[in-house]
Amino acid sequence: MFNDGAANEFVVQDLKPSDAVAVSGVLDDEDSASAGHLLVYCEPSEEARFEHDWNVLRHELGSVDINLLPDGVLPRLAVTVGANRGINLLQGKYGAKVEYGPMLRPWRTAAALLVGLVLIGFGSKVVDYYRLSAEHDALLAQFTETYREIRPGDTGEITNPMGIVEQLKRTLGEPVSTGVFLPSLQQLSLALQQNASVEIEAISYRAGLIDVRLTAPDVATLDNIQKLVSTSGRFAASIQSTDQVGDKVSSRIQIRESGV
Repeated sequence: MFNDGAANEFVVQDLKPSDAVAVSGVLDDEDSASAGHLLVYCEPSEEARFEHDWNVLRHELGSVDINLLPDGVLPRLAVTVGANRGINLLQGKYGAKVEYGPMLRPWRTAAALLVGLVLIGFGSKVVDYYRLSAEHDALLAQFTETYREIRPGDTGEITNPMGIVEQLKRTLGEPVSTGVFLPSLQQLSLALQQNASVEIEAISYRAGLIDVRLTAPDVATLDNIQKLVSTSGRFAASIQSTDQVGDKVSSRIQIRESGV
C-alpha cells in the first residue's frame, strides 16, 4: 500500500518496493534525491527479504526510514483507516452487492394484488366492449329488418338509424326533437363565406330536405360548396343539376342529414 500523503494512493501486489516507488513517479523528480523521504512499515521478514531494495532506495532518495511491525500490518492498517479515509478494498467484484430480493419480498403480496386488480379491470372492460358491440349489432339488425318492412325499396346501407327515424317523423308530419332547417342554413352560410362569388337564387324546405338554387362561376366552386357542407358530418350535400347560363353555372344543391 503506497500513499504519498497527497492524492497519490494505490495498492500493488507482487511488486518490489523500488518498483512501487517508481510507479508513483517520485523518482522522476530531479530533486527526489534531496527531497524524497520514504517511511516504510513492514514485518521483519519483509525487511530482510527486500534488504537490497532498501539500499537502492537510500541512494535514490534523501532518506529511507523502516519501521518493523512485529504484530503484522493489520494493527497499522487499522490505525490508518481509523485516522484517515484509507483505501477501500471492497471495490469492483469485491464490493458489497445489493440484494433486491429481500427488499421486494415484503411487497410481493401487495404487488400480486395490484396486478390482479389491473387484470380484472382490463378484463371487465373487454367483456363490456364485446357485450355492447353484440347488442349494437343485434339492435341494428332488428332496426334494419323493421325499416325494410316500412320501405322495401330502400336497400342502402343504414349508418344513422336516428337520422332515419327523424326523417320518418317528418314524413308523417310529426314534430321532431331537433331542428334541421336552421342548422343546415348555418352550415350552408359557412360554405358561402368561403365562396363569395356564389349567388343564392332560391331556398326551399320540405320534409327534412333543403333545395338550394344558386349561381356559381364554375363547377369547381359548386364542388367546393358541396364538400364544405358535408364536412360537418351532420349534413350531406349533393348536386342535383347544373346548367350553363352565359359565363356562369346555374345549379341545384340538395342538403339533408347524413345517413337519411
